[in-house]
Amino acid sequence: MRSAAEAHRGNVTLESEPGRGSTFTCTCRYENAAFCWWKTKRVSAVGTIDRLESEGYQVEWAQTGPAGYEMARAHAFDLIVLDIMLPGRNGFDICRDLRRDGVNTPVMMLTAQGEVVDRVVGLKLGADDYVQKNCEPMELMARVEALLRRGGARP
Repeated sequence: MRSAAEAHRGNVTLESEPGRGSTFTCTCRYENAAFCWWKTKRVSAVGTIDRLESEGYQVEWAQTGPAGYEMARAHAFDLIVLDIMLPGRNGFDICRDLRRDGVNTPVMMLTAQGEVVDRVVGLKLGADDYVQKNCEPMELMARVEALLRRGGARP
């Protein structure tokens, strides 16, 4: 995975915490597009990361809500992929606070929380898309590409 990221001018970092599992941070590049990704467990995200990397994205992960929030504020990403259930701070609060702070990067919530009320809350707090984790890989990639088109990825 590291060689794929380096081939696309990116990097992959792995963080582990005893009793909590291992995780990454997701910045992706595809024709100059950069992403930030929050997910708490690497095992549940490895397929999605591999798919993004095979499409040429650079992926950076944040293991906790606070770490990802600071990363998203400090770097210019083209897309943020955000889970809701994160240690330290939930994705709803992060999305709301990023918008409050003037971060206009498109946000895709990719989460197991799929009830109508969860989707509505996520969208009302500033997410640009809300996708359940069990969506088909082709649909996920189409949604990523749509957000990049609307977001005007940096040249």
